[in-house]
Amino acid sequence: MTTIYFVRHAESDLSIYDDLTHPLTEAGLQAIKSVTKFLLE
Repeated sequence: MTTIYFVRHAESDLSIYDDLTHPLTEAGLQAIKSVTKFLLE
């Protein structure tokens, strides 16, 4: 059986108003690490 995962974007720093270049928050960076670890297992 095939498993499909839907992953949303990480949390962005909304104090930077440019949607294309605003950085991720610390929580967003931690979420990336958690999702990456989960998908690699």
